[in-house]
Amino acid sequence: MPLPDARCPNGWITAGSGNTVTCYKLYSGLRKNFNQAIRFCQQQGGYIAKDLTSAIHNKIKRYIINAGKSSSHPTSFWLGLTDLNKNGGPWTWVGGPVLGSFKYFVSTPRNTRNKQDCAYVNTGTLLPQHETELKVLGPVVTLDSPIWTGNWESASSRLFAAEGSVML
Repeated sequence: MPLPDARCPNGWITAGSGNTVTCYKLYSGLRKNFNQAIRFCQQQGGYIAKDLTSAIHNKIKRYIINAGKSSSHPTSFWLGLTDLNKNGGPWTWVGGPVLGSFKYFVSTPRNTRNKQDCAYVNTGTLLPQHETELKVLGPVVTLDSPIWTGNWESASSRLFAAEGSVML
């Protein structure tokens, strides 16, 4: 488990360093569909996890795997990555840019009638990687705080949340 960081609230993990720190919180035990996950994160004052670098993706993934081994945490979590409004178009971060060249482990969701519109990560197993299908990661609640002042209220406008899981 990662060590706590004074720049993040208690119970959150930290990624980044210096003046660029992002805090993540895993919400396990919740069962939400993709849109419910987005709303839940907003209700927490944040956003579903998005715009992840490879390094942050790997840190979150390790955290989820370790949490799953040591407790009853689910091993699949939503990520703010979708092509819901694109009819098979490019994958985009919720409210953000088109996904770049970053590769994710993917699989085809069950019961979707070939509509793979939302992304989650399943950390229990490494899934085969395909160029055209994206089914990805997403744990947690994130707080992007360039300079953490220790005042949770002042940082809440920059809180990003990713939310606990639902397997499709």
